[in-house]
Amino acid sequence: MKKFLTIMTCALLISPAISYAQAPFLSQVDNVGEEVYGTAEGGDLLNTLGVVIIGLMSALGIVFLILIIYAGFLWMTAGGNKDQLKKAQQLLLNAAIGLIILVSSYAIASYVIDLIQG
Repeated sequence: MKKFLTIMTCALLISPAISYAQAPFLSQVDNVGEEVYGTAEGGDLLNTLGVVIIGLMSALGIVFLILIIYAGFLWMTAGGNKDQLKKAQQLLLNAAIGLIILVSSYAIASYVIDLIQG
């Protein structure tokens, strides 16, 4: 049964490549970032700053997700241990506060960059 599921999963993963189902979309994907980030050869300071901000926000979003998963794991494995439960709740609260700070800093940065550009 395990071999069958593995073979079926592999077949489903490679089937779009076999049928070329993604071919009509390849021309749209080639230059998808040019409108948002600009071209590579003519990039200016604001485009570079935008790329850096989006990269940092993405990395911090991943950290937030890892913290939420870890806090959930602590909560589920507490087993009646009040200290571990309190630690998990505090971690969830801190992660939520961090997410609020992350979203608001992105909004502020986006607003300032729009003001500079406009």
